[in-house]
Amino acid sequence: MKTANQHLEICKLEEFKKEQERLEQLVSILHKEHIHLKFSFLKGEFLDVIADLIECQYVDMVVMGTSGANTIDEKLFGSNTMNIITNTEIPVMAIPSKAKFTSISNYCMAVMLEPEEIFTIRQIANYLSLLELPMSCVNIVSSPQMLLIAERKRQEWMQNVNYSNVTVDIIINNDVSKGLLGYARDNEIDLLGILHRNLPITKRLFSINHSKLFLKQSQTALLIYNI
Repeated sequence: MKTANQHLEICKLEEFKKEQERLEQLVSILHKEHIHLKFSFLKGEFLDVIADLIECQYVDMVVMGTSGANTIDEKLFGSNTMNIITNTEIPVMAIPSKAKFTSISNYCMAVMLEPEEIFTIRQIANYLSLLELPMSCVNIVSSPQMLLIAERKRQEWMQNVNYSNVTVDIIINNDVSKGLLGYARDNEIDLLGILHRNLPITKRLFSINHSKLFLKQSQTALLIYNI
Protein backbone atom coordinates (compact mmCIF):
# COMPACT_ATOMS: atom_id res chain seq x y z
CA MET A 1 0.00 0.00 0.00
CA LYS A 2 1.41 3.35 -1.02
CA THR A 3 2.03 5.95 1.66
CA ALA A 4 0.67 9.48 1.41
CA ASN A 5 4.15 10.77 0.48
CA GLN A 6 4.52 8.18 -2.27
CA HIS A 7 1.11 9.07 -3.66
CA LEU A 8 2.02 12.77 -3.60
CA GLU A 9 5.28 12.09 -5.44
CA ILE A 10 3.45 10.14 -8.14
CA CYS A 11 0.95 12.98 -8.60
CA LYS A 12 3.75 15.53 -8.81
CA LEU A 13 5.63 13.37 -11.31
CA GLU A 14 2.54 13.13 -13.50
CA GLU A 15 2.15 16.93 -13.36
CA PHE A 16 5.82 17.28 -14.27
CA LYS A 17 5.49 14.97 -17.29
CA LYS A 18 2.48 16.91 -18.56
CA GLU A 19 4.40 20.17 -18.24
CA GLN A 20 7.36 18.61 -20.03
CA GLU A 21 5.14 17.57 -22.93
CA ARG A 22 3.59 21.05 -23.07
CA LEU A 23 7.01 22.72 -23.27
CA GLU A 24 8.23 20.31 -25.94
CA GLN A 25 5.13 21.04 -28.01
CA LEU A 26 5.67 24.77 -27.54
CA VAL A 27 9.24 24.48 -28.84
CA SER A 28 7.94 22.72 -31.94
CA ILE A 29 5.11 25.23 -32.52
CA LEU A 30 7.52 28.17 -32.23
CA HIS A 31 10.14 26.42 -34.42
CA LYS A 32 12.76 26.71 -31.67
CA GLU A 33 14.14 23.18 -32.02
CA HIS A 34 17.68 24.56 -31.66
CA ILE A 35 16.93 25.26 -27.98
CA HIS A 36 18.05 22.31 -25.89
CA LEU A 37 15.61 21.35 -23.15
CA LYS A 38 16.72 19.27 -20.18
CA PHE A 39 14.21 18.16 -17.56
CA SER A 40 15.02 17.05 -14.00
CA PHE A 41 12.56 15.78 -11.41
CA LEU A 42 14.44 16.06 -8.13
CA LYS A 43 13.75 15.49 -4.47
CA GLY A 44 15.07 17.58 -1.59
CA GLU A 45 14.96 20.98 0.05
CA PHE A 46 13.97 23.56 -2.57
CA LEU A 47 16.89 25.95 -2.10
CA ASP A 48 19.45 23.15 -1.80
CA VAL A 49 18.26 21.51 -5.02
CA ILE A 50 18.31 24.80 -6.95
CA ALA A 51 21.76 25.71 -5.57
CA ASP A 52 23.15 22.31 -6.65
CA LEU A 53 21.71 22.70 -10.15
CA ILE A 54 23.17 26.19 -10.50
CA GLU A 55 26.62 24.99 -9.47
CA CYS A 56 26.69 21.68 -11.36
CA GLN A 57 25.16 22.93 -14.61
CA TYR A 58 26.75 26.40 -14.64
CA VAL A 59 23.37 28.11 -14.76
CA ASP A 60 23.39 31.80 -15.79
CA MET A 61 19.83 32.65 -14.76
CA VAL A 62 16.96 31.17 -12.75
CA VAL A 63 13.49 31.62 -14.26
CA MET A 64 10.41 31.16 -12.07
CA GLY A 65 6.84 31.46 -13.28
CA THR A 66 3.30 31.15 -11.96
CA SER A 67 0.28 29.66 -13.69
CA GLY A 68 -2.14 30.94 -11.07
CA ALA A 69 -2.38 27.59 -9.29
CA ASN A 70 -2.12 27.98 -5.53
CA THR A 71 0.68 25.48 -5.04
CA ILE A 72 2.84 27.17 -7.65
CA ASP A 73 1.97 30.66 -6.44
CA GLU A 74 3.04 29.78 -2.92
CA LYS A 75 6.46 28.75 -4.18
CA LEU A 76 6.85 31.80 -6.38
CA PHE A 77 5.57 34.37 -3.88
CA GLY A 78 6.78 32.72 -0.70
CA SER A 79 10.09 32.46 1.03
CA ASN A 80 11.59 30.18 -1.64
CA THR A 81 11.88 32.98 -4.17
CA MET A 82 13.39 35.36 -1.66
CA ASN A 83 15.85 32.68 -0.57
CA ILE A 84 17.00 32.18 -4.15
CA ILE A 85 17.37 35.92 -4.71
CA THR A 86 19.29 36.33 -1.45
CA ASN A 87 21.49 33.24 -1.68
CA THR A 88 22.49 33.17 -5.34
CA GLU A 89 24.65 35.58 -7.30
CA ILE A 90 22.97 35.05 -10.67
CA PRO A 91 19.89 36.96 -11.88
CA VAL A 92 16.41 35.61 -11.13
CA MET A 93 13.56 36.19 -13.61
CA ALA A 94 10.06 36.09 -12.11
CA ILE A 95 7.22 35.85 -14.63
CA PRO A 96 3.64 36.61 -13.54
CA SER A 97 0.79 34.51 -14.89
CA LYS A 98 -0.65 37.48 -16.83
CA ALA A 99 2.55 38.09 -18.82
CA LYS A 100 2.39 37.36 -22.56
CA PHE A 101 5.75 37.18 -24.29
CA THR A 102 6.21 38.62 -27.77
CA SER A 103 9.70 40.13 -27.81
CA ILE A 104 11.80 42.29 -25.53
CA SER A 105 12.00 45.71 -27.14
CA ASN A 106 11.17 47.89 -24.13
CA TYR A 107 13.54 47.19 -21.26
CA CYS A 108 13.45 49.22 -18.06
CA MET A 109 15.49 49.29 -14.85
CA ALA A 110 14.03 50.47 -11.55
CA VAL A 111 16.77 52.54 -9.90
CA MET A 112 17.42 54.68 -6.84
CA LEU A 113 20.16 56.76 -8.51
CA GLU A 114 22.79 55.40 -6.11
CA PRO A 115 26.50 55.00 -7.01
CA GLU A 116 26.49 51.24 -6.30
CA GLU A 117 24.02 50.72 -9.17
CA ILE A 118 26.26 52.16 -11.86
CA PHE A 119 28.45 49.12 -12.59
CA THR A 120 25.44 46.88 -13.27
CA ILE A 121 23.63 49.59 -15.22
CA ARG A 122 26.66 50.09 -17.47
CA GLN A 123 26.90 46.35 -18.15
CA ILE A 124 23.24 46.14 -19.18
CA ALA A 125 23.41 49.38 -21.18
CA ASN A 126 26.43 48.10 -23.09
CA TYR A 127 24.67 44.84 -23.97
CA LEU A 128 21.52 46.67 -25.13
CA SER A 129 23.56 49.15 -27.16
CA LEU A 130 25.05 46.24 -29.11
CA LEU A 131 21.50 45.24 -29.99
CA GLU A 132 20.67 48.90 -30.81
CA LEU A 133 18.02 48.93 -28.07
CA PRO A 134 17.24 51.78 -25.68
CA MET A 135 17.37 51.39 -21.91
CA SER A 136 14.92 53.35 -19.79
CA CYS A 137 15.35 53.72 -16.05
CA VAL A 138 12.70 54.80 -13.56
CA ASN A 139 13.10 56.21 -10.08
CA ILE A 140 9.99 56.30 -7.86
CA VAL A 141 9.95 59.07 -5.24
CA SER A 142 7.34 59.80 -2.58
CA SER A 143 6.97 63.60 -2.75
CA PRO A 144 7.78 66.79 -4.71
CA GLN A 145 10.58 67.45 -2.22
CA MET A 146 12.14 64.07 -2.98
CA LEU A 147 11.71 64.82 -6.67
CA LEU A 148 13.99 67.86 -6.36
CA ILE A 149 16.65 65.73 -4.64
CA ALA A 150 16.33 63.03 -7.30
CA GLU A 151 16.67 65.57 -10.10
CA ARG A 152 20.01 66.71 -8.68
CA LYS A 153 21.20 63.12 -8.24
CA ARG A 154 20.12 62.18 -11.77
CA GLN A 155 22.56 64.53 -13.49
CA GLU A 156 25.66 63.14 -11.76
CA TRP A 157 24.36 59.56 -12.02
CA MET A 158 23.84 59.89 -15.78
CA GLN A 159 27.33 61.33 -16.24
CA ASN A 160 28.80 58.31 -14.49
CA VAL A 161 26.70 55.86 -16.50
CA ASN A 162 27.72 57.63 -19.73
CA TYR A 163 25.70 55.62 -22.24
CA SER A 164 23.67 57.45 -24.88
CA ASN A 165 20.94 54.79 -24.98
CA VAL A 166 20.10 55.31 -21.27
CA THR A 167 17.32 57.63 -20.09
CA VAL A 168 15.92 58.20 -16.58
CA ASP A 169 12.34 59.11 -15.64
CA ILE A 170 11.46 60.21 -12.11
CA ILE A 171 7.90 59.46 -10.98
CA ILE A 172 6.11 60.68 -7.85
CA ASN A 173 4.15 57.95 -6.08
CA ASN A 174 4.17 57.14 -2.38
CA ASP A 175 3.59 53.45 -3.20
CA VAL A 176 6.58 51.95 -5.03
CA SER A 177 4.67 48.97 -6.41
CA LYS A 178 1.83 51.07 -7.81
CA GLY A 179 4.31 53.52 -9.28
CA LEU A 180 6.19 50.75 -11.05
CA LEU A 181 2.98 49.05 -12.18
CA GLY A 182 1.70 52.28 -13.68
CA TYR A 183 5.00 53.10 -15.37
CA ALA A 184 5.36 49.59 -16.82
CA ARG A 185 1.78 49.65 -18.09
CA ASP A 186 1.86 53.17 -19.54
CA ASN A 187 5.20 52.60 -21.28
CA GLU A 188 4.47 49.04 -22.46
CA ILE A 189 7.54 47.68 -20.68
CA ASP A 190 8.33 44.07 -21.64
CA LEU A 191 10.87 43.40 -18.88
CA LEU A 192 11.54 45.34 -15.69
CA GLY A 193 14.94 44.97 -14.05
CA ILE A 194 15.28 45.21 -10.27
CA LEU A 195 18.53 45.74 -8.35
CA HIS A 196 18.36 43.81 -5.09
CA ARG A 197 20.80 44.98 -2.44
CA ASN A 198 21.65 43.45 0.91
CA LEU A 199 20.98 46.74 2.69
CA PRO A 200 18.49 47.82 5.35
CA ILE A 201 14.89 47.69 4.19
CA THR A 202 14.62 51.48 3.99
CA LYS A 203 17.26 51.51 1.25
CA ARG A 204 15.90 48.63 -0.79
CA LEU A 205 13.82 49.46 -3.80
CA PHE A 206 11.03 47.24 -2.54
CA SER A 207 10.53 44.29 -0.23
CA ILE A 208 9.20 40.83 -1.06
CA ASN A 209 5.70 42.08 -0.16
CA HIS A 210 5.95 44.67 -2.92
CA SER A 211 7.12 42.07 -5.42
CA LYS A 212 4.22 39.81 -4.43
CA LEU A 213 1.76 42.60 -5.24
CA PHE A 214 3.61 43.44 -8.46
CA LEU A 215 3.64 39.88 -9.76
CA LYS A 216 -0.03 39.32 -8.95
CA GLN A 217 -1.19 42.43 -10.83
CA SER A 218 1.38 42.97 -13.55
CA GLN A 219 1.80 41.70 -17.09
CA THR A 220 5.50 42.58 -16.97
CA ALA A 221 8.20 40.07 -16.07
CA LEU A 222 10.81 41.00 -13.43
CA LEU A 223 14.54 40.38 -13.81
CA ILE A 224 16.16 40.66 -10.38
CA TYR A 225 19.90 41.29 -10.12
CA ASN A 226 22.03 40.93 -7.00
CA ILE A 227 24.58 43.73 -6.59
